[in-house]
Amino acid sequence: MMFLNESLTITNPGFEAPVTGTLDPAKIQVTNYKLKPGEWINYNIPGWESDTQRVGVFNPTKAQFAGQVIEGNNFAYNNEGTISQILPYRIIKGYTYVLLTDVMFRSNLSNFLGGKIQLWADSLLLGEQDIPLMVPGQKVTIMTPPYVAVADGGNIEIRLISNGIQMNFDNIEVLAEPSSVEETKIPWYLPVGIGAFILIMLLRR
Repeated sequence: MMFLNESLTITNPGFEAPVTGTLDPAKIQVTNYKLKPGEWINYNIPGWESDTQRVGVFNPTKAQFAGQVIEGNNFAYNNEGTISQILPYRIIKGYTYVLLTDVMFRSNLSNFLGGKIQLWADSLLLGEQDIPLMVPGQKVTIMTPPYVAVADGGNIEIRLISNGIQMNFDNIEVLAEPSSVEETKIPWYLPVGIGAFILIMLLRR
C-alpha cells in the first residue's frame, strides 16, 4: 500500500547516475563516468528512454544558471522530443497522483519555445502541464494537476517534452496519496493554485 505523501521510486530522478558514452566536449568514450562542470553526455540517460538522440545529461557551469540552485550536479537536457520512464507502479482506484519537476532554461539560450510534462498510465493521460514562458537563466518548479484514479489501471509513465529548444529537467517526483485519509491529516494536494504550489515547495525542502 502507498501512504500519505509517498514519493514513488524513480530510477535516476536527479540524473546523478554515472554515465557511459561519448563525452563532450572532449569527444572521448567513457564508462561509469561522473561528469565535471561543463561536460555532457549525448543520448544515454541512465534509467530513461527517449524518442530522439538530441537529449542527454549535462553538468552545467555556474555561469549557465547564475544565481540558481539546482538539485545535485547534473540535469537532463532535451533539445526536442520526449524523455520518458515507465515506473513499476500501476494506478490504484481512489489514489491521487501528480508529477513534479524542476525546469531550467540556460542563461546562454534565447528563443524560448517551451515544452510540457506529462503523467500517463499506459494509453491514459493522467495529467499534463505546459512549461511557462521563461527567460534565460530562469528555474521554475511545475506540477501536473492532481489526478484521482476512478479505476485500477496501467503502469505509470513520466514524459518530459521539449518543443524544439533545449529544456533542462531535474528533481523528478511522482507523488501518490489515497483519498481515504484521516480527517485530522491535511492532504498534500489542495485545489490547484497558490496554496498548492507553496505546500508542494515546502515538502521538497
